[in-house]
Amino acid sequence: MDVILISEREGMRKPEPEIFARALRALHVPADDAWFVGDHPVVDVAGAAAAGLSAIWRRCSYWPTPTGPHRVIERLDDVLSLLGDE
Repeated sequence: MDVILISEREGMRKPEPEIFARALRALHVPADDAWFVGDHPVVDVAGAAAAGLSAIWRRCSYWPTPTGPHRVIERLDDVLSLLGDE
């Protein structure tokens, strides 16, 4: 991992846009070039999308399907299959 942000250290939590912005600044990556993968429909998927990142939902049975723009994967390594889509 190049960058790890811990909510308690940052003083904020997802879906606050600033936590995504801090990660992007640390990585020197613009939001429209970044993907965020998560399983929670609000804090991960909606939060990432609101911060300008491409949101990817790792489908899980205990959360409802997110609303708004996102891609769907079943397993984390399925992200690799999305690389050719960009």
